[in-house]
Amino acid sequence: MSESKQEWVDRMVDTHGIDAEDILEIAELFFDTIFDNIDHANQAFTSGKTDDFVRIFHGIKGAAANIGFDEISDVAKILEAEAKRDINSVSDVSRQIDTLRRLIADRQSVIAP
Repeated sequence: MSESKQEWVDRMVDTHGIDAEDILEIAELFFDTIFDNIDHANQAFTSGKTDDFVRIFHGIKGAAANIGFDEISDVAKILEAEAKRDINSVSDVSRQIDTLRRLIADRQSVIAP
């Protein structure tokens, strides 16, 4: 990820037509809730609650895409799609969740240090 905070803010202002302060508040809310959502998805996975797992990653996918965090959205999309096919066939959930956490932390370090 080579996009600076200002480049990201400018892109989101252009995309959504709202001011920078609102974009930053949306990002803050995303960062405030995302790790709890991932923890709930992981619990759903270990409990075999496929619908919850899919719903959570669907929400993460959409939220990340809406604020221009495409790399985060892409990982969530993979997890959602694999779980829809067969929750037991989701490949290496722990590794993918670790990747997702790293991507989020990378974005957070630039956008909301």
